[in-house]
Amino acid sequence: MYKVLIVDDEQYIREGLKTLIPWENAGFQVCDTASNGIDAIEKHKTMLPHLMIIDIRMPGMNGLELIERIRKEDLNVHFLILSGYADFDNAKRAMTYTVDSYILKPVDQDELLDYLHRLRSVLDGEQEDKREKMKIGLIQALHSGTVTPELAEHAIRYDLMLKTCQVLVIELSSEKKTAEKALYRIEALLKKHFEASGRGEVVPMGSYTGILLNEDIIQEEDRKALYSELIQLLGSELDFCAAIGSPVHSLTDVVHSYQKCIDLLAFRFFMPGEDLLHIAPDFPSLEQEIPLDLEEFSQTLLIALDVGDMEAAQKCIISMGDGMVQARYREQDMKLGYAQIISTAINKLLLSLPTKHDVIQDARGRIVQLYQQQSRFDLNRFAMRLLSDLNRQIKSSNGDTSLKQLIEFIQRNYHKNLKLESLADSFNYNNAYLGKIFRNYTGEPFRTYLDKVRMDRAKSLLEQGYKVYKVAELVGFPNVDYFHFKFRKYVGCSPSDYRKAHSLQ
Repeated sequence: MYKVLIVDDEQYIREGLKTLIPWENAGFQVCDTASNGIDAIEKHKTMLPHLMIIDIRMPGMNGLELIERIRKEDLNVHFLILSGYADFDNAKRAMTYTVDSYILKPVDQDELLDYLHRLRSVLDGEQEDKREKMKIGLIQALHSGTVTPELAEHAIRYDLMLKTCQVLVIELSSEKKTAEKALYRIEALLKKHFEASGRGEVVPMGSYTGILLNEDIIQEEDRKALYSELIQLLGSELDFCAAIGSPVHSLTDVVHSYQKCIDLLAFRFFMPGEDLLHIAPDFPSLEQEIPLDLEEFSQTLLIALDVGDMEAAQKCIISMGDGMVQARYREQDMKLGYAQIISTAINKLLLSLPTKHDVIQDARGRIVQLYQQQSRFDLNRFAMRLLSDLNRQIKSSNGDTSLKQLIEFIQRNYHKNLKLESLADSFNYNNAYLGKIFRNYTGEPFRTYLDKVRMDRAKSLLEQGYKVYKVAELVGFPNVDYFHFKFRKYVGCSPSDYRKAHSLQ
């Protein structure tokens, strides 16, 4: 709704205009009335109306003087003069102050409504233009940390800043940060989702994308719900992190809140996922770093691996991660520390198990993937998966050759009707025994492993644009409904949604 301030020294005219005209039907609302020029100047400062309807003859400061005063401060407000027949010459003079028009008293309702409809069309055009200019101004303010008075005034008049809002800042992972295509895609998706529904304004900020949300996201369940919404909107293939500030009430607070969000994102590696970042991690206040004995961690881990105690290995990984946080290790230092400790333990393990050279060498080759983890929690999970895989493969290495052949066979023939019973016969194993050593070797039951191989191939085909029914057939599912069920179970969405999400890239 566009705001109207009515200025007339006669109360019955003020009240009559306020109550008898269907303002809302025309897209306007009367924000206030004023009985004289001084009162009107004060209310203009606080209301910043889009339209002022002013009686040209008032005691003290007349309408022309009032318009002249306000026009010096405000080039955007529209004026409509109310004039008696005797004021015709003065009404014409008012046009020199860029007054829109005048209406003769007594006011004709239809004439006023016609004017309001015309003005609304003009204001709609101005609104869009001003909002885009304000976004540019807001971007400059976020970069500089300073809000200009002009930007603050326009934000109120054109509703860029509502009563309260919250700042949400989204950052892509380091691999995607410089990908312009990904940034444009995020901006387009967020605008369609948030701006079209009136939930917020999207503000692109280089490698960051900001949103001024017109809703309160304070409770934990609300934050997690919004995070899940972003995951669903942006797709799992776009790895991102998002931080949200507290509710704010002015553009100056928006700038401060934005900077706090940027500061939070700097801690993303040390914070758990599945939620919006909203509070900095509680690092200990230390005057100096606590020294860590990396060799001790490496020796503890070696003993755990040598005896196959994965519970002890997990405790060691968690303990060394906590120790690095306490010692204020930075992200890259922490990853390097994990790599050094695990490499040392594995190298020493090879000395005591020389016959397991191939298995251990494979684990050593995966250590570089530690540097690709996005958080310390991902780092812990990957380290434990690497060590668990190594332990499992050492235990089942006696049957490695046959099992590798079996896995290669599955990779080549996943689209066929494979059954463990027939494969057991082909590879000269007892059915139950093959199922047991297969699970020990891969970490998954035969059917689950086969399903995942099929799902990986299905995702690849969907990304290439294949139809869902054709993909189901190509990966070994004659029943497309059953394929839908399996795909949703393992991937988390329907094949159609996955294909559609990828097509937006």
